Amino acid sequence: MIGLNVTEAITISAADRARVFTGIKALGVNDIRVELPWRAFHQSWSLTDPVMADAGKVGLNVLVMVAHPPSPLPSAATFGTDMAKLARRYPQVQAFEVWNEPNAQEFWNKGNAVTFAPYLRAAHDGIKSANANTTVVLGGLAACPSGSRQWWQFWMPPYTNVDPTQFLMRLLDAGGGPNFDVLALHNYSWDAGFRWHDFSAGLPFIDPTIKVSQQLIGSREIWCTEYGFPVDHFTTTEQAINLAAETNYLKTKTTRQYILSYRDFGKTQYGIVDSSYAARPAVAWLKGTVGG
Repeated sequence: MIGLNVTEAITISAADRARVFTGIKALGVNDIRVELPWRAFHQSWSLTDPVMADAGKVGLNVLVMVAHPPSPLPSAATFGTDMAKLARRYPQVQAFEVWNEPNAQEFWNKGNAVTFAPYLRAAHDGIKSANANTTVVLGGLAACPSGSRQWWQFWMPPYTNVDPTQFLMRLLDAGGGPNFDVLALHNYSWDAGFRWHDFSAGLPFIDPTIKVSQQLIGSREIWCTEYGFPVDHFTTTEQAINLAAETNYLKTKTTRQYILSYRDFGKTQYGIVDSSYAARPAVAWLKGTVGG
């Protein structure tokens, strides 16, 4: 199953969101991943309701990813209560992804699996209390080596990013094993120094990470909820070629794949269409793939 990320769904205008969702459906793609920030629905549904309603209008299945908490960080119990409310409000959602890249300090303090474990447990219990059949996905683990920083982080104090397989082992040791049904990974095609490469299964965060992760979780599924190739590092033709190569590989190793992304957003240039909706070569590739 191939889906598309619409990371910006909650922040763009209603007209843009409708155009994005309609464009995705026109490709023959039926599944999207959207972020509904915890801080957005903690007190109000005014931002999340339109996103879910618009997806429903065109018949898109939504993987809801929740991250970005209110400040100060509420308790794990509050998170569980809020996740239960979220699952009850949107019973059409079949899977919730709990957090985004919790092994990266940018998204979870010090990439600490021990402090994340109670939040995962609370989210799991809250979601299952609303619908026992809903799938709980352990938030996509970032493709980063332990102790790493990306180039834009060099002005900051030393980071404590944690390798995805190390984070997963620590989470299992902390008792997190029973609290997710599916593991999500972000299998980006870069090396340990965050240098981009054409797709190769041997790159550290692709086949090696998937193999070790599968050994750790046994028969549970792995979903790749983010991967992509930005056109500020690749030509648009190279983007399409690499997306095709990685997708073909991931289909043999993971159950679902969500490409980043349908459209350029913010300063990112991962889109298969640009910010003006002009199609890149990857559009024809994807339409042919899902249509075939």
